[in-house]
Amino acid sequence: MLLVLTGSKDGTADILFSRIGSKGFRFNYDIFSDYTVTFRPSYWSIENPTGFKIDSKTASAAFWWKAFNYFVDEEEFIAEEVKYIFREIYGWFLARNLIKGTPPEFHRYNGKLNLLDAAKAHFDIPETICGWGNKIKLAEFSPDSVVAKSLTSGLTTTNRALFTTEVQLSKLDVRYPWYPQEKIDAKSDLTIFVCGSKLFPFERDRSQLKGLDWCNQDDIFSSEQKWHLFALSKEQNESVRAFCQE
Repeated sequence: MLLVLTGSKDGTADILFSRIGSKGFRFNYDIFSDYTVTFRPSYWSIENPTGFKIDSKTASAAFWWKAFNYFVDEEEFIAEEVKYIFREIYGWFLARNLIKGTPPEFHRYNGKLNLLDAAKAHFDIPETICGWGNKIKLAEFSPDSVVAKSLTSGLTTTNRALFTTEVQLSKLDVRYPWYPQEKIDAKSDLTIFVCGSKLFPFERDRSQLKGLDWCNQDDIFSSEQKWHLFALSKEQNESVRAFCQE
């Protein structure tokens, strides 16, 4: 059975479980107290409110999907203790080479700016800057239009998120960290799912998008707003593979 560590409000996880059903177990960080969890050095188990259960005997793989992007309405100490257990359970799978997908700390160890540095050898990348402080040279950041993005996709203490937002650099409070990037106008958004040696490129028309960010769209998972497979050119295919290899 596949264990998916995620959050109760995650639409992608909703779609996944509408297809795999009882072949997977959904462990939602933001409603952790709804579950019964037992973890011993030789055995662990997780049971949801309906009595459905996964344990170290029935589990076959783990997939981490944005579990800590969601907010726990608890004292910070409690939230950190729960996070530790989530990491412990994921570590159990990691030690047995039973992990599927990208590890949760991937960006923490690699970093979006470092990934852009690697990408620039293979693609045209948007002009980007990150930092804070009174002497940060935002005035030298030259794009005509700029968006502010989140590095972590984390939430504020009031359970709010920073979606991709067009901003004026002069109005940003430089006492705090910012991640401004050149705004790219495009007819479609593109994403490529990499599965082993296979590439699955998808595109999605932006003409019906309200704002700039799909994540801020009320009907993001509507059947009327689908991603469609498209074909990469030979050059694009080679660039993607070279970037992944690096």
